Amino acid sequence: MLTRNEAIDHLNEVFVVLATTNVRGLPTAVELRPADGMPRVCVLNADHVASLPKGYLGDLITSLGAAKLAEVRRALDHATGC
Repeated sequence: MLTRNEAIDHLNEVFVVLATTNVRGLPTAVELRPADGMPRVCVLNADHVASLPKGYLGDLITSLGAAKLAEVRRALDHATGC
C-alpha cells in the first residue's frame, strides 16, 4: 500500500502496488526477499497497481525502508513514463 499514512483514516480506498511471485526481471518490478520481511521472494509489479477498498487488505506483512521505496518510485516512474 502506498497511500500516505496521514490520509488512510480519511479514505475508503487505498493505492496499492500488487505483489507477485512471478519474477521476470522487468524494470517495473521491485524484488522483495525474506530479508525485506516478505515470506518468500516476490516482486512488486508497478505495471499492476490498483485502488482497493481498505476492507480488502489483510494484516500488515512488512514495511519498506527508504531504499526500497526509492526503487518502487523508480519502477512507477518507468511504468507511467513520468
